[in-house]
Amino acid sequence: MSSRPTVAALLACLALAAGPADASAHPLTVRAHTRVTLTLDRRPDGVVVRGRLVDDQGLAVPLEEVQLDLPGYPTQTRITNADGAFEVAIDGRDLSLLEASRGRQLPWTLRYHGDRVYGASLEEGVLDLHRVPTRLVVTLAPEVVTLDQSEIRVHVDAYGNNLPIPDAEVRVRVGDGTELVGRTGSAGRSTFLIRAGLLGSPGRYDVHARFLGDHLYSPADAEATLRVLLPARVTLRVGREGDVHTGRYRFSGRLADADGPLAGATVAILATPAGNPDAAPLVQILATTHADGIYLDAIPAETLFEGLDPTRETSPRELDVRAVFSPGDGRHQGAISLPVRIHVPPPPGVPTRWYLVGLAIVFGILLLAQAVRHRVLSAFWERLRAVRPERPRVLPDDAAEDDDPPFVVAASGGRSPRLDHIAGVVVDAHSEALLVGAYVTLTPADGGDPLVVRCGANGRFDLGPLPAARYRLHVEAADYLAREVALTLPHDGDLDGATFALVSIRRRVRDTYVRAVMRFGSTLSWGVDTPREAFFNARRTIAPDEQALLELRQLVEGAWFSERPATVDDAARARRLLRILEAR
Repeated sequence: MSSRPTVAALLACLALAAGPADASAHPLTVRAHTRVTLTLDRRPDGVVVRGRLVDDQGLAVPLEEVQLDLPGYPTQTRITNADGAFEVAIDGRDLSLLEASRGRQLPWTLRYHGDRVYGASLEEGVLDLHRVPTRLVVTLAPEVVTLDQSEIRVHVDAYGNNLPIPDAEVRVRVGDGTELVGRTGSAGRSTFLIRAGLLGSPGRYDVHARFLGDHLYSPADAEATLRVLLPARVTLRVGREGDVHTGRYRFSGRLADADGPLAGATVAILATPAGNPDAAPLVQILATTHADGIYLDAIPAETLFEGLDPTRETSPRELDVRAVFSPGDGRHQGAISLPVRIHVPPPPGVPTRWYLVGLAIVFGILLLAQAVRHRVLSAFWERLRAVRPERPRVLPDDAAEDDDPPFVVAASGGRSPRLDHIAGVVVDAHSEALLVGAYVTLTPADGGDPLVVRCGANGRFDLGPLPAARYRLHVEAADYLAREVALTLPHDGDLDGATFALVSIRRRVRDTYVRAVMRFGSTLSWGVDTPREAFFNARRTIAPDEQALLELRQLVEGAWFSERPATVDDAARARRLLRILEAR
């Protein structure tokens, strides 16, 4: 009986000792709120999801697990770093598969489940997989080649929203050949090198380029046409039969390609002044090749030298004869033989017509002397002046440049759809003659590298496609004043096929002199009056020792009648002399 109080007291003591320990084991706490900030970075190789887990005070939540869920894609789990940040990269190929199966609007969910300190967080959104429209531009250099070991450069430019696409995989196929694969550089261009000798046969080949696209860029393709020709070779032999004046010249040669002779083809035999192959031919005859590719033709010597005057020093004393093959079958390349030089002999004697011309000149001089003696001409001149009204003088403006035709004239056939091309023809501003070999320079306004092209045989050039920017177009040609203009691309279609006109230096010097003499009351009808006559008429109203007008007369005489070509300095000096005369 005495032991029961002792046990009860012991149990009471244990209960008192255990009470405080149980109370501290289950405290009442409140978890902090959390949130996640996200950024989505779309790249050509995929999407990078970057985020940061923070609490309600904006402090980082480190070393916690977050999960990114995409439909049809494995859950991606990451642990936040010391700054609460995490990163999830999704490959572009996986995104393309998701787009094919789930569509272009891809929902995503980011979860943080929380713990005893931090509360859970949930973020949702939609990843837009719409692709950027793209285009390809194929450029061949050259567009026409011969079937040998000629190299063809195929340039493929990839653009997305008119901006270059770097590191894009492009594919090129020439005809039915193997498809070549390459990647674009930083400027969005990929270049493929092809040998024409591997194509097998001449003809037209379609060059097809394509870009398969990815999750960021849509696919695109483009085509161009390559012409492959067989090289041809033509020879020429010239022989004379009979007398140098009364005989004839015989022309013969052979036309062939790599497969053998060409039969039934037309060969032109052209004779031009010696040393000037670009001059207009003085004689042109056509010959047809036989079954063995040989052609033969002959003309009298007097026909070959027709149009030449051997008695004049300015006439050519020698001729260069060439055989020219200009095919029209679309299979062969043109060919020109080596020149054969023919000496132009002096005439055998003075023709009878020259005696008649001499007698007519002597008779005319005698009549003129008699008319002067009896003052017949002076009386006739006075009557003519009495009935002829004075021609009105029109004083031009001070600036000769104001009279120049416009530099750029838009094409009359309507606006072109190629808004990123600058193309056209360079001509003489007054005669509208084509300026073959003119140089066209396009310089970006921001100081980039300039593009320089030379006009071909038809005076045309083509620059493009070009990126959108501001440019300065500079056109120059030999014996012409250079002109330039500021441009902005893309344009409204007027610069594709436009006409660009340059002013001749000789004409500028002439117009300056005409302006000067007209200012002092002199008249000058070019081709009728001489600069010297206009000068003496103008001296009647200025001081006899006036040197500016004399130097200006010497400039125009040198520009039009000397062998030395006029220069830009001549035009500038003429303008300065005109200002001196106008300041009087």
